[in-house]
Amino acid sequence: MLMTAILALFGAQEDATARKAVAEYRRILGARETTESERIEAIRKLGAVRHPSVVRALVPLLTAGPENLRMETAQALSAFGQVRGTAVMVAPALVSADNARRTRVRIAILRSLVALKQVEAVPYFHKMIRDDDFLVAREAIVGLPSFGRKESVPELIAYVRICERVVSGSVLRVPSKVAGDLSSSPEWNFSVQMDADQKQKLRREVLLRPLLDSLQALTGKTYTTWKEWNAWSGSSWLR
Repeated sequence: MLMTAILALFGAQEDATARKAVAEYRRILGARETTESERIEAIRKLGAVRHPSVVRALVPLLTAGPENLRMETAQALSAFGQVRGTAVMVAPALVSADNARRTRVRIAILRSLVALKQVEAVPYFHKMIRDDDFLVAREAIVGLPSFGRKESVPELIAYVRICERVVSGSVLRVPSKVAGDLSSSPEWNFSVQMDADQKQKLRREVLLRPLLDSLQALTGKTYTTWKEWNAWSGSSWLR
C-alpha cells in the first residue's frame, strides 16, 4: 500500500512536470517572433522530459515545418525508448505524404526508430527497404539488424532476388557523403526520371551489399546470392 502510494505520487509529479514543459514548448512555437534556433532549443528542452504527453506534442513536427525542425524532432524522440508506444506514433511519419520527397527527414526518422528499439517499427522498415528512394531503402536495410527479428530475414532475402539482377551499362553514382552528417547533405531523392535499366543498376549498386551485410548480421551466414539464401531459408533456423 505504501509503495503504491509513493509510485502514484511520483507519477503525479512527472505528469505535472510534463504538462508544464509542453505548455512552455507550445508557447515558444506559437509566438510569431520566435526564431528557428529558438524553436530548435525548445524541441531539445522538451525532449529532455521523457513522458508520453511529450511524445504526443513532438510527433506533429515530424511532418510539418522546415526540414531542420523535423530532423531535430526525430533526434529528440530517439531518446524515448523507455516510453511505451513511442515508435507507434513516430513510424507513420515515414509514409506520410508530407515527407514523400524528403530523403534526409525520412533517414532521420529511421535512425530515431533504430535508437528506440521498439519492435512496432519493424513492419515500417520492411516497407521502406523497397522504397524508390534508394538512400531511404538503404537506411532501412542497415537498421533492421538492430531489432534482431527473424521475420526480417525472408523480407531481405526476397529483395536480394530483385537487387542482384545485372543489367549492362554504366550506373549513376551515389554521393557517399549522404551516409554522414545529414544536416549538411543536400536533398538526394531517387524518385527521378530514369528508365528501368538505369533504376535497376542503381538499385543493385546501392542496396545489394547492405542487404547481404544485414542478412549476415541477422543469421551469421555469408551467402552471396539469392539462390543460396533461398535454399537455406527452408532450414529450421527460421521456424
